[in-house]
Amino acid sequence: MGDMNGRTGRITGNRVVGNFGEDRVNDKGERLIELCTQTSLKIRNGFFNRKVIHKYTWEQHTKI
Repeated sequence: MGDMNGRTGRITGNRVVGNFGEDRVNDKGERLIELCTQTSLKIRNGFFNRKVIHKYTWEQHTKI
């Protein structure tokens, strides 16, 4: 499937996204959640409690 750079956030009581994701949701994350809902898939990394440092990979800050 590849890296979609989707931020799926956390949703309590959801069967696709767990309680332990990061705080933000972006457009690509919303589309990924919709795709997983339609195809009965789960985004598993949000179902397990992890240290904050392990929830993110790398983020590029661009100057505007």
